[in-house]
Amino acid sequence: MEAYNEMLKQVKKPTPPKYGTPWNPSYISIISIFLPFLATSIGLALNWRRLGKPQWALPTLLVGIVGTIVLVVVFVFGIPYFDLSSHLGASVFAIVFSVPVSFFIAMIYVQSSAYKVWQQSYDAEEVYAYQYEWKKAALIVVLGVLVVLGVTNWQVIQSAPKEFKNSQFNVRVKHTWEILDKEQYCTYGCELLLADAKFHYTTILFEKLPLQEPMSAYQFHDAVWPQLLEQTPNLELVNFTDDQVVDGQKTIYIEYYEKHNDGKNQAYYGQYYIPIGDVGIVITARSENPGIFREVRRQIDEVINSVQFNVGIVAA
Repeated sequence: MEAYNEMLKQVKKPTPPKYGTPWNPSYISIISIFLPFLATSIGLALNWRRLGKPQWALPTLLVGIVGTIVLVVVFVFGIPYFDLSSHLGASVFAIVFSVPVSFFIAMIYVQSSAYKVWQQSYDAEEVYAYQYEWKKAALIVVLGVLVVLGVTNWQVIQSAPKEFKNSQFNVRVKHTWEILDKEQYCTYGCELLLADAKFHYTTILFEKLPLQEPMSAYQFHDAVWPQLLEQTPNLELVNFTDDQVVDGQKTIYIEYYEKHNDGKNQAYYGQYYIPIGDVGIVITARSENPGIFREVRRQIDEVINSVQFNVGIVAA
């Protein structure tokens, strides 16, 4: 075939392209990684002219313009109105993103086929006469949208909140938290143990302690905190807050850390004291990173704010 093409070049003088030498569509795909859809559509539109199909330049450009406008409108104005944790909201965003992306991939594919003809013959007439495989292009668009939809909805399933229920309380947590086997980490009073799913750097332990009589959050704290100091004398209190409320229950919140002279292996804690009838709930967030008091605090607060206590819980 190569020998035939070389002979053909000698026999027939190639026709120069009317709008300039066609570009390699692969270069346009590289540009699309760094530039928005609009830039990609401009490159593809200009290349349609060079491939002898100027009538397809404007539709390609319009896809880029409309796609960019829709993306901006949806991402800027649509996010507050769509629940991305639902299949419907995630699917809408997936379609908005995947349709123009799949369209451009399909255009790059069909242009690449025509560009190979140009590389073989360097004859514009052969390029202009090339029959494009539009069925394959349509298949690329459909498959692209279906793949993005599938991946997006799989992420929704994976990111679905986890719910823990027992006779004392209910907790609803995001997929970023993992429910651990409490029996492996504690022996008494443990109801629930959570850890950040990725590294287990941060844990949240829910404990239930029986009370001899009803008491305030202050009294509950004053009864438990000295016991902690007795067990671990190097605890250093850094914050005490008495205006916390968890599911309508008055709560004492403290922050402290386990101080070591060498500054190594320090642990940081945020602890909630919640008395309810004849039961006291202690929720302890622990981390080896002081970010537990700052950026990680928001994630911990989301867990704490999801707690719902059952009315009339009793010490078992």
